[in-house]
Amino acid sequence: MKAKEWIPSNDKTDDMKIQEEKIPFFATKRGRGISALIMVAVITVVLALSLSENSGAVTYQINDEMLGITCLDKPPLFIYYEDILQIELVDSLDLGEAIDIADWDSGWCGTYKNDDYGVYTLFAYSSCSQFIVVHYSDGVLVFNFKKDKSTEKACENLMEHCGLQAK
Repeated sequence: MKAKEWIPSNDKTDDMKIQEEKIPFFATKRGRGISALIMVAVITVVLALSLSENSGAVTYQINDEMLGITCLDKPPLFIYYEDILQIELVDSLDLGEAIDIADWDSGWCGTYKNDDYGVYTLFAYSSCSQFIVVHYSDGVLVFNFKKDKSTEKACENLMEHCGLQAK
């Protein structure tokens, strides 16, 4: 019977070194750097997509007591739910006459006057065909978001908080 051969760790052959040194690409220094860049790119894309839904010039926030909405550099408008008389989701809007507006290429922001609502505040994107109309004790607010789906969802959420039915 032949005795087992013992190879000291210092006497490894070249074939043995090649097999031991094979490690996955992403475990190498270069691989870790590339994977870090890929992760940063993925996170950036995910954040950009998630924030684009309700970000931009028109932003709103709903809490237990009120609706807060702002557009560009206009001061924010806060409306308590108890002051809201009616909420409508409309498919078209006659802008009427501009009274006090901010420059914005993607929509309308400011105070307008038309035959339907009188003097009203408008914070709206031109890319969306629907508008939320909020009649409250101090006037009328008309707003929307970049997409119809976002506008519909915001209207449902607002009506739910106010305890009103869709009109």
